[in-house]
Amino acid sequence: MSSAAERLKAQAERAAAARAARAGAPGGGGRSDGAPAKAEPRAHGATVRQKPIRRTVDLPPEMYRRLVEWQGQAADTLGKSRVTSQDVFVALVYQLLSDPKLENSVLDRLGHN
Repeated sequence: MSSAAERLKAQAERAAAARAARAGAPGGGGRSDGAPAKAEPRAHGATVRQKPIRRTVDLPPEMYRRLVEWQGQAADTLGKSRVTSQDVFVALVYQLLSDPKLENSVLDRLGHN
């Protein structure tokens, strides 16, 4: 794989396959998109939250410009009209949670800041 967009696409496909495998495993009970099949009541009667949680991030202007430029290049590479920041952040979180080497790299970066 030669471009960052191709690597990102391959990583997203691997994450989707891992989610599908977990969903099919005993006790997985999830859908292929990683969401639970249905809300299970908790011991105290409340159900598990189903609505996505919103997160925001503040980026320095130069980092934001570079991200927008990368998104445009990724969209061209993938043959899409655009790749949103949401798409990128979700793919990155899936990758972070499934790749121990990336997890260690992020922890190292956080430790140096």
